[in-house]
Amino acid sequence: MDFSLNDIKGMIKNPDFRRDITMKKHREMLLLKKNRLESLICLIDKTLNKNNKLSFKEFDMSEINDLKIKYKKEVEEKWGDTPAYKESKEKTSKYSKDDWDKIMKEADSIYKSLVLNIKKSPKDIEVQELIHQWKNHISKYYYHCTDEIFYGLGQMYISDERFRKNIDQYDKGLAQFMFEGIKEYCKR
Repeated sequence: MDFSLNDIKGMIKNPDFRRDITMKKHREMLLLKKNRLESLICLIDKTLNKNNKLSFKEFDMSEINDLKIKYKKEVEEKWGDTPAYKESKEKTSKYSKDDWDKIMKEADSIYKSLVLNIKKSPKDIEVQELIHQWKNHISKYYYHCTDEIFYGLGQMYISDERFRKNIDQYDKGLAQFMFEGIKEYCKR
């Protein structure tokens, strides 16, 4: 969708990134482009057969451009003006592939450790330590995660189906468990 490679890398590695939603949007864009190309091929065939005059309607890119603007705008509207978004964009733009591998392994380890403790109370000391590690992970690699931001993230984990599905891929109910743990953490 005409994002730079650094922007794409940053989006993919963002803990709030939703692969399924992004791929659906990208698919929608590709289908529009495919339909446009098929229309152009049809126009050329008709023109070669002298059945029709040359039309310029098939060259119209406005539908594709409108979709690009919509999706880019959604990302920037949600987070673009926040200091956290700007900090995250700056930090993530400097990461190498090895950096990203390390970051993703660390996140994966925290998720898996939370799954191992999912039957415990969110107030449990070990659970709270893992929630603390998650908050530090976000602050270290993306942006300074205040308790207020952290609580908002926890709410998003359960209220936005894209986040819930992404987290629950580790274990059904993990998003809810993380929210409950974050809620306890932020009370302290």
